[in-house]
Amino acid sequence: MTAIRGNIDKRAWARRLPETEIYEVGGVSIYVLHDLAQLDLKPRAAGFAVVISGHSHAPKQERRDGVLYFNPGSAGPRRFKLPVTVGRLMIEGGHVEVDRIVEKPPRDRAPSTLAVVGRYVLPPDIFDILANLPAGAGGEIQLTDALAVLAQQKRLVGVRIQGVRHDAGDRLGYVQANVAYALKRPDLREPLLAWLREVVK
Repeated sequence: MTAIRGNIDKRAWARRLPETEIYEVGGVSIYVLHDLAQLDLKPRAAGFAVVISGHSHAPKQERRDGVLYFNPGSAGPRRFKLPVTVGRLMIEGGHVEVDRIVEKPPRDRAPSTLAVVGRYVLPPDIFDILANLPAGAGGEIQLTDALAVLAQQKRLVGVRIQGVRHDAGDRLGYVQANVAYALKRPDLREPLLAWLREVVK
């Protein structure tokens, strides 16, 4: 169970609960806070696919900029004239069968809008496939070409990731990745935000 405190939780027991919480389910990063108006980060840039909030007691869900904002309402005593509600999020891994994979194609000749981000679980015979490949892009033996062989054999399955991909091979992407993950750490988040606010004045 994950719990946070709300704006009227003032007693001693509530001090043990955080104001915000971060967790991951099925590869989906989720940010939880009480009042959405207090959200002090850009969820998509920070790598969150879902933001869960409460406070209004009114159930609501909407998707903005690729992020799901979910308010389950209130399961407690009826407030104002709002319904008594609970919410449930169903998270299932998105699996995709891969039938073609290409090493760094030019943008105007890319066969798909999907990209491979370099995390694989491979069968042992991948080494035999690599040993029999000719040189590919850049005059090198390419793992991508071996994956293409697996795809031709209907043995390659992809999983669509949720969230934001940071390109650590790019200088700006590397910095963005470090900032995004630091913001997810309770021990770094507040001091980092304070420093960022100071340097961007």
